Amino acid sequence: MAKAQQELERARREQSELLEEALRAAKGKIIYDRNSELGRRRIEVTSDEIEANVRDRLEAFLRELDRTARENGAGEDPGGRSAVPLQIDESGRPVPEDVFLPGVARGIKQRGEPVWVRAVVLLNTVEGRPVYYAFEYYVDRVVYAEGALIDSTVVDGGQDEPAIVRSIEALMRDKVTTKALERGMLPSLERRVGPEVWFPVLRQVKALGREVTVEARAARDIRIGDPLAVSFKVRDDVGP
Repeated sequence: MAKAQQELERARREQSELLEEALRAAKGKIIYDRNSELGRRRIEVTSDEIEANVRDRLEAFLRELDRTARENGAGEDPGGRSAVPLQIDESGRPVPEDVFLPGVARGIKQRGEPVWVRAVVLLNTVEGRPVYYAFEYYVDRVVYAEGALIDSTVVDGGQDEPAIVRSIEALMRDKVTTKALERGMLPSLERRVGPEVWFPVLRQVKALGREVTVEARAARDIRIGDPLAVSFKVRDDVGP
């Protein structure tokens, strides 16, 4: 896996230099930024899994990525694909898909445990052009068990409601997300907390009308590639 990660970094650098030049003169709406995520999938693997099954799941993920890219405005390459996976060998040459994809499936199968496969965009992509991406791999694990404290903050219930909401959003943005990344979670695709989550907290904090502690806890078991599902708990133990 470490060698694969090194090759991925080299692929990013070299492919970006080659492909960015081709797109530099193109004008249009940027639909994917370099290093952004095109998609992710958790691939279940057991110790007695046959390699063909793993490859089938991987190819299903490729079809999903292609569909996602097309729906977001990507064009097609000469082969008719809107999302194109790339891998570079140690000499800097592209590896044919019919060679590297079985190798990817084999590597996942050999680990004998669930793996998150993340597709990362290699360069800025304008509307109407295919998007090129590389794979990253992460062995799955539970980062936060259900109910685990992620982080907390002090919120003044004497403030107006918009200020309280901003404090809750800051807890998620500046503390919870940072802590989750430090614990090894993959970057979340959703950073905002919806009103269905923060509104009950707002009512509790506002009703108390003084400084309280707002805790962000795992709403369920959270794995490294899961959405950062949180629930909030208000503790009235700050101040006199």
